[in-house]
Amino acid sequence: PGIDYDSCGIYVYADKVVIYNTIISSNYNGINIEYSFGSVSIYNNQICNNENDGLIITHCHNFFIYNNEIFENGENGCNVFYSVQGIIHNNILIFNDISGITFWGSSDNDFYDNYLDGNREFGVYMNYSQKNQVFKNTIKECTQGVYLYDSGRNIIYNNNFLGNSKNHAF
Repeated sequence: PGIDYDSCGIYVYADKVVIYNTIISSNYNGINIEYSFGSVSIYNNQICNNENDGLIITHCHNFFIYNNEIFENGENGCNVFYSVQGIIHNNILIFNDISGITFWGSSDNDFYDNYLDGNREFGVYMNYSQKNQVFKNTIKECTQGVYLYDSGRNIIYNNNFLGNSKNHAF
């Protein structure tokens, strides 16, 4: 609301989306995908230097985000809002101003084998999110490694927490 969608590098409101081998840079938001209920794949992209968020997934089901470099965005590297059954795997999420990744009202997602470094506030931030798995990630040099707020039944295991200044998990 209030955002001119033309200011997104890529804005999609559709099913069966594939975005790969692309550089998305210097927009308000890098990629914004909404209401996609099947077969979204975002891979091998460089998503960087966007004023707000690098990647936004909203009200999506069955999505795959892998092998991307998401860095130096003005707020969050990746935002997952009210989305389910996603796989976010083998991404580099570094030096974003707020979080590497935020889950908001999202459930049944797998977040694994990702590298998060130098995100100013949070490596992983979960708000009102349930039954997500966060495993085999490296989360380092953030203020908080993993931060859970009003979120339950999430499974967090086999992560490497290194040099987070306030808490590794809270």
